[in-house]
Amino acid sequence: MEELKMAEAKGLSKPVKLKKELAEFLGATELPRTEITKKLWDYIKANKLQTKTENGKPEN
Repeated sequence: MEELKMAEAKGLSKPVKLKKELAEFLGATELPRTEITKKLWDYIKANKLQTKTENGKPEN
């Protein structure tokens, strides 16, 4: 039988090595950029750190 090969992760899905402070904050030494962004947004939302304007939309 022919073996299936896993495609190598590229771009945003490729794990990157995190600097010490970020690794401690996220609890991992390597993560894909998409997962880093997800974890940061989860933290921001959980701690109500997103500022909203008068019309209720987030500030840019």
